Amino acid sequence: MNKLELHHIEKSYDIHSILKFDELNISNGIHWLKGGSGTGKTTFFKLITGETPFNGEVILDKVKLRDKPIEYRSKICIALALGYLTVNKIDLKKLA
Repeated sequence: MNKLELHHIEKSYDIHSILKFDELNISNGIHWLKGGSGTGKTTFFKLITGETPFNGEVILDKVKLRDKPIEYRSKICIALALGYLTVNKIDLKKLA
């Protein structure tokens, strides 16, 4: 089973703290990320895809983003549609 782990995450822009949490574990499946304007939704996606610098650790299937960024990025597949997130590669034909 695929698992996305985030540990000791901190992300700020200038003096504004955008994301800060100790631990978040996301199992494979489809998940909905909900929040108002400016609450860090886009920053969260940029963080787990390695597109923005941050403090903390992101791990997918025991592969650390900082240690093995190419292997990590080959494992993660982000699908944004109507506010849904998947951290796994899925066969859309099976869903139809």
